Parts: sequence; C-alpha cells; structure tokens
Amino acid sequence: MAKKEKYLKDFLGKIDSGKNVNLLYKDKALNHQRYYEDYSTILLEHNILEYLNKINPNEIREESYMVKEHNGITEQGDIRKPKFQWEERECIALRNYYIKKHDKADFRILDYQMPLKNTNNDKEDGVDLIGTDGKDLYLLEYKRFFSKESLLRSVLEVYTYRKLLENAKNKVCSDYNYPEGKLIPGILVMEGSEQYKSWQSHDSNSSIKKLIHELGISVFLIVPERPFSEDEEMKIKMAKEMPEFDFDLTIKDITKYE
Repeated sequence: MAKKEKYLKDFLGKIDSGKNVNLLYKDKALNHQRYYEDYSTILLEHNILEYLNKINPNEIREESYMVKEHNGITEQGDIRKPKFQWEERECIALRNYYIKKHDKADFRILDYQMPLKNTNNDKEDGVDLIGTDGKDLYLLEYKRFFSKESLLRSVLEVYTYRKLLENAKNKVCSDYNYPEGKLIPGILVMEGSEQYKSWQSHDSNSSIKKLIHELGISVFLIVPERPFSEDEEMKIKMAKEMPEFDFDLTIKDITKYE
C-alpha cells in the first residue's frame, strides 16, 4: 500500500474508533504538507465537530491563567546550541513588542505560554500566545516563519486547546480583564511562511478553509517591515534575557469567507 493511502487509512481509523480524540493533532500524517487537504475532506465528511466534542475539558485552574511571572524575561540563551529555542523566544518577543510599542494596536499580544493545566493529570501544557482585538481573547497557535507543519495540524491543535478550556472560558477571560469577551481559537502565521502559502493557495471553497470556518477559528498574519531571517544578529537578540525583534510588525486577521 502506498504511503499516502496508508496514512489516510490510519487517520480514518482513529476517527472511526473515537479514541484519543485530544491527540488527533499529533498524528504523524499531519506533518505531511502535501496530504492535508485530503485529511480536511475526511474530517468534514465524518462530522468533525461531533468527534472533537468528545474531548473532556481540563479542570478549571485554581490559580490565575495570567501568570504573574510572565514579565517578558527568560534565561539567557546559548546561540551555540543546535536546538536553540526559537519558537519559545519569538513568542516572548512578540509579547514584549506589543507591551512596549503597541499597547493600543487594533490587535495585540498579551501573554505567552498560558497554562492549560490545573493538576498534572490534566492534558497538555500551554497555549503559545494570548491575543486580543480589544473585545475578545484569542488562543493562538504560533507557527514561526521556518515551520514546516501543515496548516491542518495547527487547526486541530488550537481547537483541541479551546475544548480543553471549555469549562474555564469565563475564568480565562476574567483573569485577562476581558470578562465580557469570548474565547476564540486562532492561528498566527508569518508572511511568507509555508502555512501562509497554503492559505493563499486555496479558495474559500477548499476543504481546509471550510473546516477552519466550521470550527470557528481565526487566522492572523504577522506582516514584518522586512523579511524574517535567522541570521546571527537575530539569534543574539532572541538569546537575550528579554528577547526582542529588531523590526516593526503588524498583525491582521486574514480569515475571510465568501
């Protein structure tokens, strides 16, 4: 059996079994960018909402979801390490950028690595970023410029996080001082990234965009004033105890449906 057919069969088997629903986004097949449109079609045909609604929410966190220690400062990084923590540090840099420069921007980043857990028995660790449009809160799955993960994996991952927080949505919004707001799942991608190219390559009738619409997910685009790079200068800035970008940027909602 060809690899594509095997992946599709295994993927469908997981859905039909109804087991480990909260782990679907970790399926290794979703790392294959060229197949994800087929998987999106499968999910739409098999009532994905009914399937994902089987996710059991985590216990509501007793402490605040807005961790007071998240002050934009982390340990000094070592740029000589082969596994430099780019994504984690970029998330902190995004928070620092909006706290320092764009407190009144139309869309801004409030926090990073928001915990999902109340106890060690709860599932998953945390949400990459928390953003706001001034009215609602957004759980954001961040995909950095060089990420090769499929758009579908991000969709399933952030929706899983939203379901894990189903019982805690009011507390999350209250902890971030948006007690009247909604808690909305979203994806944050960089202009020029593989995920953004995937978004651009499909019209509103494609299965991936229909799935995003059905799940109520927003897609946000980071537009930097200059092309992003992983040069030595950027590494040094990201390795600082207070990571920062050396360019201006804007974030805009690109979720549009015909």
